[in-house]
Amino acid sequence: MTVKKKIFTAFASALAVQTAFATCFAEIEFKPENGGYSLIGSNEVCDGNYMSIIVEHSNDEGTVTDHASYVVTDKDGNFSYHFELKPDALAEDYTVKVSAVDKGIVFTTDFSHADEGKKKDVVKYLNGEKTPEAALAEAVKYSMVSYPENRRDSFPSSWNDDYKKLVYSQIAEHGFTMENYAQKIEQIYAVTELAFANGENIAEIVSKNIEHLGFKNFTEYYNVYIKNSDDINALILKNDFSNITEAQKVFKETTILGEINKSSSPSGIVSIIENNSEIFDKTVTDLDDNSKILLAGKIIDAKEKGTILAKMSEVKSYIPTDGSENPGGSTTSSKGSSSGGSSGSKMTVVPSGNITDIKDELMSFADINDAKWAREAIESLVAKNVIKGYEDGDFRPNANITREEFVKIVVGAFGIDVLEASSEFDDVSEDNWAKSYIMAAKNAKIVNGISDKLFGLGRNITREDMALMLVNAYEAKKGAINSSEHLFSDDADIAEYAKSAVAKLYGAGVVSGYEDGTFLPKNNATRAEAAQMVYKILKIGE
Repeated sequence: MTVKKKIFTAFASALAVQTAFATCFAEIEFKPENGGYSLIGSNEVCDGNYMSIIVEHSNDEGTVTDHASYVVTDKDGNFSYHFELKPDALAEDYTVKVSAVDKGIVFTTDFSHADEGKKKDVVKYLNGEKTPEAALAEAVKYSMVSYPENRRDSFPSSWNDDYKKLVYSQIAEHGFTMENYAQKIEQIYAVTELAFANGENIAEIVSKNIEHLGFKNFTEYYNVYIKNSDDINALILKNDFSNITEAQKVFKETTILGEINKSSSPSGIVSIIENNSEIFDKTVTDLDDNSKILLAGKIIDAKEKGTILAKMSEVKSYIPTDGSENPGGSTTSSKGSSSGGSSGSKMTVVPSGNITDIKDELMSFADINDAKWAREAIESLVAKNVIKGYEDGDFRPNANITREEFVKIVVGAFGIDVLEASSEFDDVSEDNWAKSYIMAAKNAKIVNGISDKLFGLGRNITREDMALMLVNAYEAKKGAINSSEHLFSDDADIAEYAKSAVAKLYGAGVVSGYEDGTFLPKNNATRAEAAQMVYKILKIGE
């Protein structure tokens, strides 16, 4: 937006008159601003506390002074001065001269001023009367372009031919008026910088151009952007755009995609899609509720494998088709449990007609209202293929969960390698579906049996045993959890081997107990409680 800073000396200036006083240096910046022109600078090593300013032009009769004044410097020698030419000033080439006391001219620069007639001519040039190259050159010459940092050139020195072509292509789209030409050219330069941004400079480019790009005008999107700018900037880099309309569209889309990439709940993703339907393709927004849940689950599953949404067009690739896998590849167990069996039959996520019109009631299982407090945890773990539902579309959140079922969930949640090792427990046969998971957990020091020879196959897991397994798994894979004083009214009922684990989970916010202050360590854990505790321990530190 400014003339490149220049340092002039009295002896170096062709216009200097007192060349004998070659000791004064002034650093001054000149730029068009607010309908006029500004001088900002410093003369800290010059004598005196003011600078004189002359603006003049030449005609057939000689030199005409158009403006004469002075500016007082502060104690550090700094000053700022704004001036405007008279309303009837002609479209001419002008010269600004700045002089210091007893030192003569210390700064001079030329500029071309456009009157209303010249501005109208340049707008016509921009709208196709001249080539984009010639029209831009005229706009730069007459200070109608204030965006490039070096106004002596149409482009920053670092810009190559590809940058210039993009600028020219945007100018060729026309649409310039007397009211918008300045803003429109600023947008063109801003879009071009953003289009060629990289991972090292995009944050700086967006920050510098935020007004020109108009991102702040989209308040809801911008508020989300400033909370997640790094991730959204990374997504912007993966998109292509060639004008301001496309750039703003990419900004809104990547902001929404960033929210989807952060979500771990299928219903949360569906809400994002439905709340921003104007952003998505109709093939996505026209899906029925069940298909949207399936789509969201597949997105979460892909994210767990390292694939995130970068472009809005990619959302369509997750639209479920007849016979496709369910979200996260989830399948129901032949045993009808959350973690047992290996049946490949597909899970009916929601039977037709069971979803209400209220977004908050959008559920991934027909009976999930029975444990609404655990909805996010259940949906997240289902999408990750850590826990599964039943063939009839139910999750059965209040049903008890067995020791082997919970072991399988923990092994999957923490990425424990499943080993084909021989069983070391008398009650776990070699052909039992859970054998490999149980032995993987035992070898990882996550679980022991109820005795040296018995695992406790088929027994419901207690809340205290569930706490112990979770802490063992977390500390084996992620690191120690700080211990904390637990404040449950039935602490005395917690087995000694589980006291530390329960205390750690309490301190980490994974468990909080019941409303009456109890933990009920000997109670059988439910499927919903298991999902909630696994989900919350995985979020420690996030």
